[in-house]
Amino acid sequence: MYMNEHSGNIQDLLKHINMSIRKVMLEEFSNHELTAHQLYILRVIKSNPKINYKYLGNELNLAKSSISLTIAKLINEGYVISKECQVDRRIKYLYLTELGERVLAETKKHSRNVFYQLIKSLSNEDLLNIEKQLTILKNTIDKAIDEKNGGTKIE
Repeated sequence: MYMNEHSGNIQDLLKHINMSIRKVMLEEFSNHELTAHQLYILRVIKSNPKINYKYLGNELNLAKSSISLTIAKLINEGYVISKECQVDRRIKYLYLTELGERVLAETKKHSRNVFYQLIKSLSNEDLLNIEKQLTILKNTIDKAIDEKNGGTKIE
């Protein structure tokens, strides 16, 4: 397989952008009531209705035992609730509480504002061009992954 200079440069640029934004966000949220890991877990729970411990572990690439303490803390602090499955009582589904929903929404809003502050010097035309090109890149990568997985779509 042939790799040209552009693909390597694009990969390096994306990695640099990701690392820079991650650093700024970690600093910005360093005094937040929840850790970045806990916020990520809340996002995964929100985007996967009726998620259980096993599926959450798969999504995070962690064993169920590894996430149990974090989930217990999120439950004790009122961000998440756990409900038993009516059919199989061994399965416990996880849901966000109103507090979890509110904290996640506030965090997203603040995160978007921090990102805007980083890019506000770009013109609307620049932003539209970047958005268009990144969408093309995302769709190309999604298609390649889909083909690699034999048609199994990755979300």
